[in-house]
Amino acid sequence: RTKKQAFLEIDWVGVFLQTAGIVLLLVGITLGGTYKWTDKRVLGNLISGIGTLILYGLWEWKGAKHPFLAHELFAGKLRTYVLFLVVDFVAGIGLYTAAAFWAQLARGVWSRSPIAVGYLNMPGGFGIAGKPPSLDSGSPDIAKRGGSWRA
Repeated sequence: RTKKQAFLEIDWVGVFLQTAGIVLLLVGITLGGTYKWTDKRVLGNLISGIGTLILYGLWEWKGAKHPFLAHELFAGKLRTYVLFLVVDFVAGIGLYTAAAFWAQLARGVWSRSPIAVGYLNMPGGFGIAGKPPSLDSGSPDIAKRGGSWRA
């Protein structure tokens, strides 16, 4: 399969529906901070966004020849997939919380100097940027060598 064939097989209807639904939903949420939640501008965007995302889900389920979300993820494994999403969500909360509060912790505990706080933040940045690919959470190579990975 060539790159051109792979490009042409992209589910462009799904791309549009997903993007439009998310944008409309986020615009509605954003406008909710400016206008009343019962305002027609807010409700129109929210309802349109939710409707478009429902239409996207139906398209991916029944209409798409090459859907974004492979049906194999859900066939007999729905509970596993949902639990993975929950764990991933909770881990993301921890990641963003740590990123947001690390500089404040470093400044409050170890140093009052903003320059020193910057130096204290450097190892984390280098660790993220210079991480070897074999340590990716999606790479089971290490577990395979140890014999504990079941594919």
